[in-house]
Amino acid sequence: MDKRIQLILFSLLIMTTGLFLGCGEEIDEEPLLQWKAKSVVPMSQQHEAIVEAAVDKQDLDTLMEVAGRFYDSGDYRRAADTYLEAQSLYPHDHQVTLMVVDALYNGDRHMECLRVAEQALEGETDFRGRLLWYAGLCQLELLQLDQASATLEEAIGLEEDKANVMADRAELAFLQGDIALAKDYIERVLDLEPDNFRVGGMQAELALMESKPDQLVQALMTDDYLYDLPTDIEERIASSMDQSAQEVANIHRALETVKSPEDPFTYVYQGEEYDLFHEPFTDPLQFQRVGADQLRVKWNAFLPTSDEEFVDYLDQVENRDQLNLILDLRGNGGGVTDSAANMLDALLPEGVTVELEFKVGENYQYYSDNSALTFKKILVLVDGDTASAGEMLALGLQRFHANALIVGQPTFGKGVGQRVFENPMKKFGIAVVNHYWSVDGVRVHETGVQPDILVETHSYEDMLKAAGL
Repeated sequence: MDKRIQLILFSLLIMTTGLFLGCGEEIDEEPLLQWKAKSVVPMSQQHEAIVEAAVDKQDLDTLMEVAGRFYDSGDYRRAADTYLEAQSLYPHDHQVTLMVVDALYNGDRHMECLRVAEQALEGETDFRGRLLWYAGLCQLELLQLDQASATLEEAIGLEEDKANVMADRAELAFLQGDIALAKDYIERVLDLEPDNFRVGGMQAELALMESKPDQLVQALMTDDYLYDLPTDIEERIASSMDQSAQEVANIHRALETVKSPEDPFTYVYQGEEYDLFHEPFTDPLQFQRVGADQLRVKWNAFLPTSDEEFVDYLDQVENRDQLNLILDLRGNGGGVTDSAANMLDALLPEGVTVELEFKVGENYQYYSDNSALTFKKILVLVDGDTASAGEMLALGLQRFHANALIVGQPTFGKGVGQRVFENPMKKFGIAVVNHYWSVDGVRVHETGVQPDILVETHSYEDMLKAAGL
């Protein structure tokens, strides 16, 4: 049925229901609330009124119905908020608590998800194994690796889906560089589920770790490299091998022999550089309220947890629609793609935000769900040192956000990303350029993001003045 006809019929039904409610006996409103919750009218337009009425009547069924509708539409933030309303009415309903945690996890609210899960685990619960699993996954996302290890170990003993919990534990062992433990968990997963697809990627990485230098370079470059390779790649790699040289030196020579001379982003790293990459590093986001209507956020790199800090803080800001959000990306050299994509997810409505374009295989798309944090205006400050993930966030807002302005100078222009292979047993890694990234079909490699308002100086005040703030 045409959606316009459905809406007209719905309006007529509402009018008729109003006539019935205006005469005769009093009608029980709870079924009506549930019926509205299932109606075709967009839930975002009914959310506050229906939830408020359901809370007043302590109507759990309607709250769960509304939350479920949000969840199914991909609006995980509103789903979580509605489940939280239900939880406040029925704090001992363990199923409701589990749904809160599930919605928060799927909405990439890992800090809040972990807080709710840990609070639930302090008491009695019918879903201890599943809550431990979610808590462990959140700790993994937040790089709390030691805590995640202990939590997932406990979850394995309680959760029915042991194979997938153990697959997560195997991935964590990889991150921690404990290859022997990773192998053990992979074997245990396959004992339970011989066809478990999740361990396939880890098995492939293990095979690469055990390959010879020439085989490793050829596999990585042939399978992943973005640019054209020489037709005699096998011969070139073989001629670059020196039996008297160290393994990593041979890998370096082989890469230099076959990669594009204009590619500075494919390289090998080892020793102190490898250790440096694995040292705990923090670059906390700096949040600053300026006056009555400005919130400035400044950070220097997109770390794996930058998006977590960003979303967790903004979720708790009141009256966001009355604030101008200023994202200060000057000097931000980029970092983790997922971090930038998750920030776009938090700020944009539903749709594809970023696409990774591979030479081999299918492209990968990042999506924004159906919820978005709304601000009066978003100002993004950039300069020539804004690169990579910083450019991705700026371009995503420029292309998709109606009230976003990019202010400053053209950005650096790093529009490629790498596939990273590491051998923790031998302490070296290889970064291989394997994709372009684009936003709305626009690539920025070697061209950069062009600001909406060009400001020649690097002054923060000049940039705000040029934007009318």
